[in-house]
Amino acid sequence: MTSPRYSIIIPAYNAESSIEQCVDTILNQEETDFEMIIVDDGSTDNTLHCITSVAKEDDRIKVIHQNNGGPSSARNKALECAIGEWIVFCDADDQVGDNWLNNYTEIIKCNPESELVVLGINYIFNSGENRDRQVGVDYVGDPTELALLLSQKKILGYLWCKAFRNDVITRHNIRFNKLFRFREDDIFVMEYLNRISHVFSTTRVGYNYHVPDFLEKYREHTSSFELNKEYYCLSKKLTGSSHMTEEAHISLLQSLYWNIKTSSMTVMDARNAYVQITGRERFKFKYILFIIRLFVNYLK
Repeated sequence: MTSPRYSIIIPAYNAESSIEQCVDTILNQEETDFEMIIVDDGSTDNTLHCITSVAKEDDRIKVIHQNNGGPSSARNKALECAIGEWIVFCDADDQVGDNWLNNYTEIIKCNPESELVVLGINYIFNSGENRDRQVGVDYVGDPTELALLLSQKKILGYLWCKAFRNDVITRHNIRFNKLFRFREDDIFVMEYLNRISHVFSTTRVGYNYHVPDFLEKYREHTSSFELNKEYYCLSKKLTGSSHMTEEAHISLLQSLYWNIKTSSMTVMDARNAYVQITGRERFKFKYILFIIRLFVNYLK
């Protein structure tokens, strides 16, 4: 059996209002050499019925049903059975452009040494803002430099504008951390970047991203200490003492503060954890001021 060029992975949870339109935009691609793996993540609406119906009309579509475990669990389930040469992701409430896959194909054929291909994004705002915005990076070469550029554009962790080599994912057993339901894609991308040596990124737009209300969607997950610890360590390993690592450092300090405020972690526990993770016995002056501001707010 010949493997398809792409495995398209779509986690779907209560997506009955959008999943069929999402699938239609993929089926309309000029590039047809793909399998589509849709994982119903324990939906309580008609999502499973919708995707089962469309799968009957196209044998490239595979449907997996599982109990609700979150997007990380759903993507991991799809990765276990994906046979495509390249892995690409799509969200069930988004649509892809007509040339989404074809853009990847053209770049891959001209740059066979690339182990990650990144396209531009078209943001679609759903909160009443009458504007769209396109974001991307033109760069060819080292993964470290690309990570810094994507971080500056705030698109480092976005999965659906990237094509990943399946053999790299398989060889290094790169998976999504099922404990994280916020920024789990950041960790996955950083782990992948730490395993490769050549990347290609373009501002050519291939994906239409419907921007959610982040505050509402991720209200309970924004202060995850374990996530920020892992992201800081991966950032430091990949980029050294960069602006990206410093931003990760700030996030780590914030999550330590929230752990002190909302759990049984003491100030001394936080200090010891900080030293163990960062190897820094002393805070820089700007971090001292930052921590003072946090604790002033805490005492209010």
